[in-house]
Amino acid sequence: MRATDRQATDQLESLLCEAVGMRMYADVPLGAFLSGGVDSSTVVALMQSQSARPVKTFTIALSEVGYDESAYARAVAQKLETDHTELVLTPREAMETILDCPPSTTSPSPIRHRCRRCWSPSWRDAA
Repeated sequence: MRATDRQATDQLESLLCEAVGMRMYADVPLGAFLSGGVDSSTVVALMQSQSARPVKTFTIALSEVGYDESAYARAVAQKLETDHTELVLTPREAMETILDCPPSTTSPSPIRHRCRRCWSPSWRDAA
């Protein structure tokens, strides 16, 4: 039996909701990096739909005009009413972030820096 488009869509939504929900059980505050793209926006939307309070979202913004795409993340955060924080990096800081990370194909280069900056006490207190 072949599923209709509607059935397939409903099944996908159900599986995604379940997968996100299973990962929201924690004894520490949860948050998500939000780029404004389809993947992170979908995950954050599903998190927000299952949360009693605004989900904490974080975005890396670039101070260089023409390279900053944080407006997309900001629009998604506003639409979903998340507790959104942006970290603005200059081109030099962005380059240092990339160079500071170990070369590896198993982890995206900015992730380590993002986590370190987002959870540092000084940035948390300022947010």
